[in-house]
Amino acid sequence: MADLGEIWEQAKRFQDRRVVELASQAIRRRSEIESLVGAAEALRLLVAAKLALLEDAIEVARAGLHSSALRTDARADALRLLALAEAVRGSSGAERQYSEAIAAAEKAFLFFMDHGDERHQVDASVALSHLHLLRGESGDLHLATQAAERAVASAGAWRVENGRQRGQALLARAHAAHATAQGDRRGAHAHEDELALRWADEALELAQELGDAPLEVEVRSSMAQWSARRSDAAATLLQAKEALDLLQELGASSHRQIALTRLAADAAVQLKDPQQGVRLCQQLVRLCRVEKAEVPGVFAALQLLRTLVAAQRWEEAKTTGHEILSFCQQKEDLLCEAQVLRLLLEAYRKSSASEMLSTWQRSLELVPLVPQVSTAVELLTEVLQASAPLKRPLEALPCAMQLQALAPMEVKAPLLMAMGSALFEGGALEECCRVAQDSARLAEELGDEGLSARALALVANAQVKLGKFSAARQNARRARRRFGEIGDHEEDVRMRLLVAKACLCQDERGRKQPKDAVREAQEAAKLAKELDEKNSELVVSSLVTLVEVLSEAQEWEKCQNASIELLRQYPEKEAFALFHAAKAQQKLGQAHLAKTYLERVSELAARDVASRSLLEEAQEMLAALGEISSRPQQDENAYPGRCLHCGAASCSCAKQQRGGHNGDGMLRPGPAMRKGFLTSTMLREEDEHLKQRIQELANILLALPSPEDVSLEVPLSELGLTSGAAVLLRDELQREVKHIRLPPTLFLDHPTIRAVLGYITGQVR
Repeated sequence: MADLGEIWEQAKRFQDRRVVELASQAIRRRSEIESLVGAAEALRLLVAAKLALLEDAIEVARAGLHSSALRTDARADALRLLALAEAVRGSSGAERQYSEAIAAAEKAFLFFMDHGDERHQVDASVALSHLHLLRGESGDLHLATQAAERAVASAGAWRVENGRQRGQALLARAHAAHATAQGDRRGAHAHEDELALRWADEALELAQELGDAPLEVEVRSSMAQWSARRSDAAATLLQAKEALDLLQELGASSHRQIALTRLAADAAVQLKDPQQGVRLCQQLVRLCRVEKAEVPGVFAALQLLRTLVAAQRWEEAKTTGHEILSFCQQKEDLLCEAQVLRLLLEAYRKSSASEMLSTWQRSLELVPLVPQVSTAVELLTEVLQASAPLKRPLEALPCAMQLQALAPMEVKAPLLMAMGSALFEGGALEECCRVAQDSARLAEELGDEGLSARALALVANAQVKLGKFSAARQNARRARRRFGEIGDHEEDVRMRLLVAKACLCQDERGRKQPKDAVREAQEAAKLAKELDEKNSELVVSSLVTLVEVLSEAQEWEKCQNASIELLRQYPEKEAFALFHAAKAQQKLGQAHLAKTYLERVSELAARDVASRSLLEEAQEMLAALGEISSRPQQDENAYPGRCLHCGAASCSCAKQQRGGHNGDGMLRPGPAMRKGFLTSTMLREEDEHLKQRIQELANILLALPSPEDVSLEVPLSELGLTSGAAVLLRDELQREVKHIRLPPTLFLDHPTIRAVLGYITGQVR
């Protein structure tokens, strides 16, 4: 008959199957010889091994309690109660049994305290502390802390005979401290996190001195979990890999490595190293196949699927997902199937939404059948998110309405957010606002600033559609602040754009806020440029909104400059940019330029469906402008992006004949420089002839090759500029307009030409 010490030595080397075998024999034989206390101790070892093997430990513990019904021994009964508490503590999906387990642990604790059994008293207190944290009801955090403190006091100073108990007591106290810090939204107990790390470090040092590998793995696993909750991916990866290395060194089976592999893989993805996460998961999958471990293999494959989705390796994710799905359906494992379907839906939604209809339909059918509420809610949340690209936004809402009443708080907030999005897509805007506001409130209570910000953004967008512009501005600004705090700058930009649009609209009190609109749009455009250049969609959106806002606010000079910038960077927006530039030029008294731009807008809109909406208004503006005097030949088609020599949108005239002149001594027109055109604000009416001459010369400037090319040929640092265009204008003005004198050192200070060269002084240096 195996001694309990021998079984414990097998447990320290993670030989869980051997422990199950030896402990089962010990229970049977010790029960036969009436050694009930020994049988109860062996039962605890058996429960721990079953938990590690992902097998049902609760039923084993209950069977132990029932078997002792006819033969009573108070100490053995207390140990069996403790075994039940430990089985519930370590089992996933045992939420409904937490209260029963707490009662069992309390009863065991009282017995050990009455009989002065400090060692088992510590074990019972540790189990109580963890169970209270798991249950998480009102007052449980305080009770968990009390139980952990009792455990530390009972363990006393470190001694070899109770070293393991002290390490577990310190770890329990660390868990309670970490939970206190996490649950305190005001930050009054932020120091508890530091205490948690200090106690965990002490427990880790103790485990290493004792050579207690299971305790060291438990401590490192806890530290990795805490780091993951703090979004400290580097610390998570470090602790998880250290624990994995220890397990692999001692030859631990695959089931021991599942949780740690998940932590390490998720951290690797956060650190922008998804390949490392995939590699860790694939290594675990191979180990499961070698061991022929079916259940751990499913868990490992699920984690591989999660990591592939996080790494955006969609095709591999779909292949892996359908392989696991086939296995789950064969085994009729609805819980596993729900998890796989959720991940598959995400992969389809983000890659090829048109292919996911059958997966979406099966997911919707499965939701009411999933035995675990939180998993059902997570699946339904993904179903709701996938319903928009499938053009079925409202089909899943009846099921969501029923399930949200049962959903735990941590998954209810995302569910409400998904419901709000579906209602928004379905046009139920009032209901969308109500549901999204509930989601924002719950997310704020949970400390999820990202979800809270997204929910407020959804509310703001719905309120804009409802015409509630004052409320929309308020919620968009709240969302913008939160996006800024969490570092989501793209959403920050989008909220600024939404605020800008809402400020231009007449709110419930009949007011507009054009100055605020301009400020928000300008800041959004600035931030968008500072972000990753690959996100051109956001930059385009910000520039388009800026042009619209400046036009609506009647800030015409800024409007035309923003139009220039939009046209220069994104020629595909030519019609839009020229249309608003034309409006600006008309208001600035440049009717001939406005007409030229509008003619080009009409030409583009006639053949471009995307620009068709501008056609009618452009034609109305052209009719209002009427006939204007013809312009000099070099001014025809004068707008950014068009060659003045041949009239083409782009050509190589100037590049082929750079530096040459035509018969009248003027510079040959080249490809137009897309960086700007004339802004005129300061000339008196009596200087109209000078204004016209400046306009003509500015048109010549616009026909020059790109300023970068010119600056390489004609460096003019003594003027404060490096543009050949600048000196051309200076020379022409001095020769043709006799009363103007422009000393080189004062060139930039002359008020008359500052408007002409505004686009050069700011952009070509």
